[in-house]
Amino acid sequence: MARLVVACVSCLVLVPVAGRGQACAEPHYRWSEKVDTTLQAAPATPVDIAAILTDWPPLSLTSKDKCAPRVGREDSVFTVVGWVRRLKLHEADGDWHIELTEARATPVGSCIIVEIPAERYGMVYGRARAALAA
Repeated sequence: MARLVVACVSCLVLVPVAGRGQACAEPHYRWSEKVDTTLQAAPATPVDIAAILTDWPPLSLTSKDKCAPRVGREDSVFTVVGWVRRLKLHEADGDWHIELTEARATPVGSCIIVEIPAERYGMVYGRARAALAA
């Protein structure tokens, strides 16, 4: 059953960092950026899922950008309102993967995917998981 949710998302939609030699030991692609909590107190800007899908340029990061820092929109926090269409709770990296659509009748193919890391990476993630589960 679809549920209406409000999600604060630190979007990982950006232009890649200029090529430079990167040596890192990230366990997963851009892991440090994904679990970083420094933006949790930043003011959120409302955005529609449809605008994200149509107006924002697609990711141009590749596997060579495994340790790229946040730039562009990734340094901002966004609030979206949408319908939870699919929820994957048991991913290998411990994240909750959430597919959101603009409205209940929006095709599942017109979704964005947000993730909530495990609580061990920050209390903010535990609160987000509890709010979604409520």
